Amino acid sequence: RWHVLPEKELKDLNKYVGIPYVHVPDPFGCCKSWAEHFNNVWLDGARALGVNVEDYSNDSLYKEGKFEPPTRTILSDIPLAKEVISRFQLNTPGDYIPFNPICENCGRITARATAVNLDDWTVDYVCESKSLAGEFEVPGCGFRGTTSLNNGKLPWRFEWPSQWQIFDVRMEPFGKDHYEGSWPSGQEISKVILKRQPPVYTVYEFFLVNGAKMSTRHGNVYITQDMVDIMEPEAFLYFYSLNPMKQKNLEVKNINFLVDSFDRFERIYYGEVEPADAEEKETADRVYPMLHIGRRKVRIPYTFAAMVSVSRNDEHILRTLKKTGHLPADATPDQEQDALTRV
Repeated sequence: RWHVLPEKELKDLNKYVGIPYVHVPDPFGCCKSWAEHFNNVWLDGARALGVNVEDYSNDSLYKEGKFEPPTRTILSDIPLAKEVISRFQLNTPGDYIPFNPICENCGRITARATAVNLDDWTVDYVCESKSLAGEFEVPGCGFRGTTSLNNGKLPWRFEWPSQWQIFDVRMEPFGKDHYEGSWPSGQEISKVILKRQPPVYTVYEFFLVNGAKMSTRHGNVYITQDMVDIMEPEAFLYFYSLNPMKQKNLEVKNINFLVDSFDRFERIYYGEVEPADAEEKETADRVYPMLHIGRRKVRIPYTFAAMVSVSRNDEHILRTLKKTGHLPADATPDQEQDALTRV
């Protein structure tokens, strides 16, 4: 799930800055690496919503040679790669080579490529110090060596369009921060270097929590597992179905409004309430079946469910719901479980 590390252990992680996450030990001790741990957190969250995900590891794809075709194309004309990326990236050095080798001495991925040999499928490099995100100084060990082109990665602006080629991506949704950044360069790299039409795209807005952009730095991060503790998975999926081109704001203290909105959305689908307009009805008809709800569930009003939840006694809660008419006296076990899930 989601854990908090003691401050001492957080400081101990500083020594891994610049090392690929797949090679950083899991600080929580339950997985093979940092990457596997947090990938599992994300996958568990998706499964909690009933979403089946095909999971791929970039590290494995490089090792298996899946990135070789686009990498070979990009590195076969380094001057062209430099010319294209220079339109979108300031201060591209004269000896620029679009590849980040992993230093075989210290394990950091900040080494600078100095030459490539596509026949031998190798890259020469020197491990130099480098600044990351203008904040972190990654120390280079000074080692000079030659390694396989499978031991490293393309820079992100080249890697993204390479993934489109590998997976034959036809549709690519992304956040608006990419729209003015890696998306324009990705289109050019795809068309000019990889000779492939970029995918159709859609841009989604930022995700806010209590009116502020979600950020680990500000401590306002919630994961899916947190959300399904306070609402049904389908209600959270409904939140994601709202217009992606408008900012979504998750007001945790007012979560009852979101759940009430979902309940109304469900009733529109079943024709039990009048939609505000034809668009609202069309949205319900199109989106609701994609929430994979299965049989229709009993929905206790969220605020009332919150009131009776103080009991902490399932039998007492069910008696109260039946007395108030929120559950039929002859409710089935499934209906009782629906009610308790909401509570």
